[in-house]
Amino acid sequence: MCIKGKKKMRYRHTDILAKKLLLYDNGLLGEDFKIVPKYYKKITKIESDTYVVEVELKLQNTAENAFPLDINVIYESTFFVSEYHSEDELKDFLNVGAIQIIFPFIRSALNSLTGAALLPPIIL
Repeated sequence: MCIKGKKKMRYRHTDILAKKLLLYDNGLLGEDFKIVPKYYKKITKIESDTYVVEVELKLQNTAENAFPLDINVIYESTFFVSEYHSEDELKDFLNVGAIQIIFPFIRSALNSLTGAALLPPIIL
């Protein structure tokens, strides 16, 4: 595919791996809890064209924000990238596009964890 005479960056990912699915009930009662998710990412270069992107979601009970559950979900995927035109294009893909590919799996895992524990769903 060409954009203004240039080939579009190509990528493929071979796996999406759930590294951690954790749900802990803190035993707090009440109905008026505020969801304050924290997101983390880690991008690791494996070879010249191979990157592992890890995305983590944390919902935690803290002194500043009481929450009845501690939830930690980590997914990662390996991306093989080629035909990019600049380091900025590559960084944009790894920091935005790759995360957009992984995030629906995190959202689904969060839904599944709370549903399996017979808890009301948490929707991000």
